Amino acid sequence: NLVHKWRRTTGRGAGAGAVPATGQRDAFIALTMTPSAASATTTPAPDIRIELRRGAMAVHVAWPLAAAGDCAAWLRAVRKACGSLKLKLIIESGELAQPALIAQACELGIGEGADFLKTSTGKTTTGATLEAADVMLRCIAQDRSAAARVGFKASGGVRTVAGAAPYVALVERHLGIQACGPSRFRLGASALLDDIESVLGPVGPGSAADSRPKPKPVPGSY
Repeated sequence: NLVHKWRRTTGRGAGAGAVPATGQRDAFIALTMTPSAASATTTPAPDIRIELRRGAMAVHVAWPLAAAGDCAAWLRAVRKACGSLKLKLIIESGELAQPALIAQACELGIGEGADFLKTSTGKTTTGATLEAADVMLRCIAQDRSAAARVGFKASGGVRTVAGAAPYVALVERHLGIQACGPSRFRLGASALLDDIESVLGPVGPGSAADSRPKPKPVPGSY
């Protein structure tokens, strides 16, 4: 009900042709499922925190860890409420840590219709890692319904072109070169832009960087 209210108050209809209030069709609803802060201690985390955010507006849900299996039903309801909007699941792979748990979170998200799997919010101690990315991309590639549809985003700790290159290689290896565009693959790292500009060299009229093709903005990206 909260999601439906959120869509109504932001001018979003339930139909497949609904256009976000920003005028961008490729808008995202970010959904984060992570262990609570209590997981930093030796005491088992009592709940899972789920966040639904768009701009300054957010819906927060605390889910009992003992009832984690019921999250699938909640995700299913969110997927239905999102309509044509893309649903991105942030699994906080650094917090889950174990490959089996990362895979379980990915399989849950894929099974309930997530359009993008993202490693991290970038606000935890451990952000994106190649090991976690490999697990996540394998989950996408091995699911016939997801292999040509679900995207991947690495976020947290990717600060250089050299650091980003292995993620590009992983996406190409698991999903193919066709998945290396912004509709299926993204990097969430503001610091990366500085290194990209450094690698390209001076930017200005007549410079080598200026002569290179300019990428087109991606509607709804963040």
